[in-house]
Amino acid sequence: MAAKSEKTGAKAEKAKPRKASVRDIEVPPMVPELKVVSALSEEEAHEGVLKKKELVELVMARTSSRKGVTREAVEACLEVLSETMLEGREISVAPFQKLRVAKRKESGGGQLLTIKARVKGPRTENPD
Repeated sequence: MAAKSEKTGAKAEKAKPRKASVRDIEVPPMVPELKVVSALSEEEAHEGVLKKKELVELVMARTSSRKGVTREAVEACLEVLSETMLEGREISVAPFQKLRVAKRKESGGGQLLTIKARVKGPRTENPD
């Protein structure tokens, strides 16, 4: 005989096992967790110049794409930017407000361009 509930006075029934539903199935995330491994040494990573190798790795980490695909995309982007500046055109791409050639000088291997850039963002103190 089932025991009576103290509050309601109704008979307490044994809990029936619930049927499994779609909500009970654990679904793994669509994108696997990525571990970023840098091929750069500490010295290379912390010097004041961003080189193409590091740029490719940073873009690869942000886009979760393969290194070969990322390298091709970065190289193509750099080529387009270079060609555009050599043509004398300004570049307006976020987060840059404007990139333009301020000075141009012929050099032995090509042209030496002095670029003026304005970047959106918070003002920071000049470390120099």
